[in-house]
Amino acid sequence: MAKLSVIRLRTKLTVLYVALFVAALCLIGTSVYVVTRQNVERAVREQLRESGAVFTNLSAARNRRLQDEAEVLARDFGFRAAFATGDRATVLSALDNLSSRLENGVAFTVGLDGKVLASDPRIAAAVPNSLIQAVQGDEPVSGLTVMGGAVVQIVAAPILTPAPAGWVVFAKPMGAPDIAELEHLSPIPLQIAFLAQDAKGHWRDFDASRPLTSAQQPTELIRRSKLGASSAPILSAGPHGALVDLVLPLPSPDPNKSVFLLLSYPLSEAMGAYSGLIVTIVLIGVAGILLTVVGSWVLALTLTRPLSALQTAAGRLQRGEVARVAIDGRDEIALLGRAFNAMADDIKSREDNLVKARDEAEAASRAKTEFLSNMNHELRTPLNGVLAMASLLARDPLEARQRKMVDLIQRSGAELERVLADVLTLVEASAAKTDIQRSPFHLGDLVRASCASASALAKAKGLTFESAIAPSADRWVDGDAARLAGLLARLLDNAVKFTVAGVVRLDLTAADDGMYRIVVTDTGVGFEPADAERLFQAFYRADGSLTRSTGGLGVGLSLARDAARAMGGDIVGEGETGRGAIFTVVLPLPPAASPAAPATATDAVLESAPQADEAGPIRVLLADDHEGNRRIVELIMGQLGAEVTSVENGAQAVEAFKVAAFDVVLMDLQMPVMDGLTAIAKIRSFESPMGQRTPIIVLSANAQSEHLAASAAAGADSHIAKPILAATLIAALEAALDDPGEAQTPQTQTA
Repeated sequence: MAKLSVIRLRTKLTVLYVALFVAALCLIGTSVYVVTRQNVERAVREQLRESGAVFTNLSAARNRRLQDEAEVLARDFGFRAAFATGDRATVLSALDNLSSRLENGVAFTVGLDGKVLASDPRIAAAVPNSLIQAVQGDEPVSGLTVMGGAVVQIVAAPILTPAPAGWVVFAKPMGAPDIAELEHLSPIPLQIAFLAQDAKGHWRDFDASRPLTSAQQPTELIRRSKLGASSAPILSAGPHGALVDLVLPLPSPDPNKSVFLLLSYPLSEAMGAYSGLIVTIVLIGVAGILLTVVGSWVLALTLTRPLSALQTAAGRLQRGEVARVAIDGRDEIALLGRAFNAMADDIKSREDNLVKARDEAEAASRAKTEFLSNMNHELRTPLNGVLAMASLLARDPLEARQRKMVDLIQRSGAELERVLADVLTLVEASAAKTDIQRSPFHLGDLVRASCASASALAKAKGLTFESAIAPSADRWVDGDAARLAGLLARLLDNAVKFTVAGVVRLDLTAADDGMYRIVVTDTGVGFEPADAERLFQAFYRADGSLTRSTGGLGVGLSLARDAARAMGGDIVGEGETGRGAIFTVVLPLPPAASPAAPATATDAVLESAPQADEAGPIRVLLADDHEGNRRIVELIMGQLGAEVTSVENGAQAVEAFKVAAFDVVLMDLQMPVMDGLTAIAKIRSFESPMGQRTPIIVLSANAQSEHLAASAAAGADSHIAKPILAATLIAALEAALDDPGEAQTPQTQTA
């Protein structure tokens, strides 16, 4: 396997080097070809211009000779006399003599009435009216036009007697001899053609030396020539390569019968002279590729041999064996080998250290678990006495104020008890104490008992609580009743906690396969669908900011899912922000026989009483989102005869401070809408223009150094850590009110 891997690395290196060489060769070859083609194209364009100038000069010389002959005949006295007297025979004889002397030419006359006189009647019929009109002038006319389906060179001279009596015209066809003469004089082999309009007005080629390609459409060539410069060659695509075309407009006596000269030359023929250079480059490239393959393979072999040794040593090290590599030299690979040897020497020592650290961590974890268990026990024992005595005290006839105090003790103790229960559950889970205690219990009665507790909590918040138990599920089953009761308590507690208004509902149904389905629905704050799974993570809170509106450890749903899965079931959550949540529990509970039902009794739930309304000379603004905390402070302040204004968040505190005067402000940090730090800063900003400073005391469970620094930065005068005792709070008030005009550095005061 190692050998195969090394071979693949050698191949990759070889392919990489060859690819780089080929890319460089292609780049060089392309550059040479492009530059060569540009130079060839430039040379062809210049040669086409020179050939066009040659044809122009030849045409001009022929035109002058024909014009001289025509003018001699037009000025001949005998010819003028015969034309003037209408001596047709004499005129035709003179025209025939002129035609034979000028070779392959046609001579005729045009009268003032536009009639054509020629020896051949077909000539008269072939002369277009536009040409007749063009020659009828006082000056000689010359140029090229189309007549009788051919391109001809026309020369016309007026017959003066002494006034113009008509015109003598000579037309000489432009044929293969003219094209051959131009090809002979051109330095390059050209494709030559005359472009003109036929009788139907369509552009076509006349007397082409070679057939035009499909890309060389006469209409398109003329259009492109008119778009550019009159003497600029244009590049066209042909079936066998590119062509350079030069289209020259030729002088014409007939504006309706324009004639253009087409000169073309294939670039492939011009590039033929450089074929030897191209072949040489290709041969050099092939030789270079072969040399690159051999050289890169040798180089790759030099690199991969020590790498193969490193790979073998790494495999041995992975299997727990002692591994070292022996590599000589001072290059990078040798340095890598020495580093590998040093790493191998350290691995054994690190493994020993890791084992030791793991053992120490496990011991620390066990100590932590034992400590949490002991702490939970030590807290639960006195708490149980407090709750029991409070429940007994609640049965006695009490004054309204005493009733509120006892109710507050019971509700606060119940909250602390739930927290301690969650802590104990976490401790048991970390210690792997997850044994299921199965016993028969009545599922319907257990669910009804859980609903009764939740209904009381919902009623206290002004919520509607509903429950529905299917008859098929109202039966005895076998399972862990305590674990299921805790699961339901956590789900229902969360539903009530996160619902501000609306309904909390529980539905219990049974399926034929022995599975039971418990659905808890609420119309509370809900959650984002993307957070559905994260809600079941321990200590995860959907809102962990200072403005959060609910408390808790963030472990309720995690513990509920752990309980469901320990019983062989599961929990899933669905929700939508602002529209509530649905948590569905599915559990397998085998049926069980019905034992004798034990008698049970529950204590009555006492309702919270209104806040105290005692007034006093000290005006206190209290901001805390927790009703119990507010009530504790109000009771303490009531002992002092203080007038307390209580609000639930920082925004309300700022508004209350703006509309009324207070002697002291008691501010919590973690509150919804606006946290305490922001509220303190806004109060200080409001006071600053008035030059006053009201003492502000922070009451918070956050007592770390960063919280103290944040309180001081915001403008607080003191910081008291919860829980709050009357003596501590009264002492802080006395210190703040002794000198309210000076700012103090917040100090932690633990109650």
